[in-house]
Amino acid sequence: MVAALALTAGTFVAGAAGKGPGKKTLRALAETDVAQVDAGRIAQKKSANPVIQKFAQQMVQDHTQMLSSTRFMAQQHGVTLPTTPSDRQQADIRRLQTLSGKDFDYAYLQGVIGDSQKSARMLPRHERAADPAVSSYLQKTQAALEDHIRAAQHAAAQLGTSAHAASNPAVRAEKASAGERPQN
Repeated sequence: MVAALALTAGTFVAGAAGKGPGKKTLRALAETDVAQVDAGRIAQKKSANPVIQKFAQQMVQDHTQMLSSTRFMAQQHGVTLPTTPSDRQQADIRRLQTLSGKDFDYAYLQGVIGDSQKSARMLPRHERAADPAVSSYLQKTQAALEDHIRAAQHAAAQLGTSAHAASNPAVRAEKASAGERPQN
């Protein structure tokens, strides 16, 4: 699925509405890819749950391939990408490293879902890129992110009802407003 993100060179119009992703979008996608690879590697080591370990392995593989495609796209158009996650994502990764057990699994899945949803929301406005290679890249990236959201929600459901709240923004918001922590 994600291997199809490999691109051919094309014309890129940075930031032009409807023409393709701008520098900011490419940078944000790269930050998310790096963050998901880092978090996935941590999850492979820290989670005792085979469902989470398998999911994390797939995330590392997919986001490594996605980052390669994003780097190729950026390189073709003179965009310098960050090599580290955003400050918020780095803080989330540091927090993950302090957790264990179900708290870790819940936080990991919540992070995957949140980052994937945020990235996916950036892409539709660039859906009709003038360049077919850019359009293909965007469509495949969008599809991969949506697959990750569904897979994380499925993994959360396999962990049980309380973990499934990680995939449901309404439940998360309700628990947060009530000052509740996720049940384990």
